[in-house]
Amino acid sequence: VELRLDGDTVTTESVALDAGASSTVEFEVNASELAAGEYNHSVWTEDSEATGDLTIEEEPADSEWYAEYTNDSGVVGDSGVNSAVSDYLGGDLGDTELNQLLNSYLSGDPVDE
Repeated sequence: VELRLDGDTVTTESVALDAGASSTVEFEVNASELAAGEYNHSVWTEDSEATGDLTIEEEPADSEWYAEYTNDSGVVGDSGVNSAVSDYLGGDLGDTELNQLLNSYLSGDPVDE
């Protein structure tokens, strides 16, 4: 099974199956090296192929990822911490980012990049 990006093989996984059997294959790929843009991705076997579109967006020039959680002084307040916890539980914020925001909230200091 091959994972392809714009027709180029990114990674492969060997799978042996008996006739009529099926299996789930998962790929883990680091996409951080990809330039912003539109890509076509596909999962390919000798018998079949599934395709889709992938959009990589540029990271905003403003690297202050925490701005939506802080006040004008860069400190996390009540509404910011509530939003952060909600985003964390929804999978949109990682452990490290949540810890940084909680530290700001508890200490009253600006978020430390």
